Amino acid sequence: MRILPITPLRREVRQVATVLVCVGALMAATAQTLVAQDALRDTATAEVRALAAELQASEPVRRATGACEMGRLGRPAEAAIPLLVELLGDGVVIPAIPCAVGRRGWSGVPVAAGAELDEWPPTSPGREAARALARLADPARDPLIAALSHTDWLVRNNAAWALGRIADRRAVEPLVDRLADERAEVRATAAGSLGRIEDGRATAPLIELLRDIETTVREVAAWALGRLEDQRALQPLVNALRDAASQVRAQAAWSLGRLEDPQAVGPLGALLTGPDPDAGVREQAAWALGRIESPAGIDALAATLGRPDPDRGVRAQAAWALGRIEDARAVEALVSVLSRPDPDDPVRHQAAWALGRIEDSSAVAGLSAALTTPDRAAGVREQAAWALGRIEDPRAVEALLAGVRDTDAGVREQAVWALGRLRDPGATDALIAALDDDDPQIRRRVLSALGRGSAPNPNPNPNPNPNPGPE
Repeated sequence: MRILPITPLRREVRQVATVLVCVGALMAATAQTLVAQDALRDTATAEVRALAAELQASEPVRRATGACEMGRLGRPAEAAIPLLVELLGDGVVIPAIPCAVGRRGWSGVPVAAGAELDEWPPTSPGREAARALARLADPARDPLIAALSHTDWLVRNNAAWALGRIADRRAVEPLVDRLADERAEVRATAAGSLGRIEDGRATAPLIELLRDIETTVREVAAWALGRLEDQRALQPLVNALRDAASQVRAQAAWSLGRLEDPQAVGPLGALLTGPDPDAGVREQAAWALGRIESPAGIDALAATLGRPDPDRGVRAQAAWALGRIEDARAVEALVSVLSRPDPDDPVRHQAAWALGRIEDSSAVAGLSAALTTPDRAAGVREQAAWALGRIEDPRAVEALLAGVRDTDAGVREQAVWALGRLRDPGATDALIAALDDDDPQIRRRVLSALGRGSAPNPNPNPNPNPNPGPE
């Protein structure tokens, strides 16, 4: 077939055709808006009509607030769905609005409870429209699927996000199509939404996306594969542990932990013993080894504890993982951490918890020393008392009696609980004396320990799972 050159006339024809397509789309959208406005006038409540007017206000804060409030109305707002879809392309960035505070930010950035308004992530009218449509759920599904084909990438992006929140499996194939979108933002958002829907039809396309040119897209694809928990992703995720971008390696490690396949232990251990240059990657690898719970990961985790890693989060996660595996071969490394004269209290805290999970009597001496050493942090002493109660070895009685007299109420409470588990007659007098404790919770715990009541163990497990997923 002969390819004709693009003459000035043909170029003009193509330009006119493009303009006609855009005009047609604009006319269709305008007609849809007019139909929606007619429906609002005929059937909507006064509140919905008032908020619909806000969606077309000149100030972006009013448009965003109107969309947010519309989403809170639920079923009465269904007549406004076309207007909300039209707003998806409104990308004017504004500070967080009061209506949206209390929910996670668009990017999944966690915000502390009680945070001020200016501490919340910024938003836009389009984002608030997407949230509103997600809250309306099923009635908004088909309009959102149609919006995935819009010429404006912001509309496609916001529609993909909302469909992930609705999590309807009928959106899987349209979202898979958007994994080939020309905009990286849309590809990443579609991948994240497929991860939230958790349908196996997305596995193969997401695996292909691990080779995307954009780092963020690869990262979200790795996260989504972890959410799907499909064993077909095992080797592709192992390969992603060698990605040039640290955030992709960390996310791949997290997803391998979700798969819980022992075949991943070797590659994950290599990230620790290599070690990977990024602390976030090492921390996530340690978490994954704990999640898999294979004894084959003990050596790499114990080596991490014994090495002066500059990031205490990595060592704390390694200690947590050893506790999850519950193998006595880890006791020596964990006790060694307890005895170190360094300021890493979070690491020692986690090591004491892990020793309580393992329940091996060879840890009694080390835990007793941690409980009775005054310069140890109260959290470490408290966790040591809990661990001694789990092990139930009578050699711990003396240290636990000292714990009953500790200056910290949390330590005293755990020591009383542990003595109740041991049922040692020699502890009775100390427990009776503890009935005079100023803390009513400790007095209740004493009654339980003496066999005159019951109360649950307040295990202070500090499990620090650092999942970096863009939920």
